[in-house]
Amino acid sequence: MGMVRVEVPVICVLTRFGLHSAWSLIPLLRSVRRIQRESAQIKGLLKSALLIENLHTCYTLSLWTDERALLEFGSVQSHVNAVRGAFKRTWRKEAARPEIWSAQLSIVGLSWSSHFWHGLDFRALLGKEWHRIEDAKQRSRELLRTVSSGGI
Repeated sequence: MGMVRVEVPVICVLTRFGLHSAWSLIPLLRSVRRIQRESAQIKGLLKSALLIENLHTCYTLSLWTDERALLEFGSVQSHVNAVRGAFKRTWRKEAARPEIWSAQLSIVGLSWSSHFWHGLDFRALLGKEWHRIEDAKQRSRELLRTVSSGGI
């Protein structure tokens, strides 16, 4: 089904937290919920989520329409407070540093089923480029029909 190359005006921010204790997940979860509530009014925030890999590793993922929105997010008080707490919860004595990093990523492709993401309308974000997704969807359906009829 593959990915379709598109220019999506969305910025992804991924932050990884290496927690020194599983108990640190509880205050981190509370902080994320508080941040989500307080930042909900930021116009350019499309979506945010907390992803848990295991009891010592988790990530936040957020999607933004522009840099202005990211800058506004940086001044949300609950975010400022959470950053301070995160450094404490991720501090590694042996490395003399916190185990936390962030990356800002761009979306360069989407699957044709990306419009099923509840609460996020890629159709509206892509505008005229959406036809590329629809074309890929049609090609996938044709391929599935061919395969199921024994044509390949």
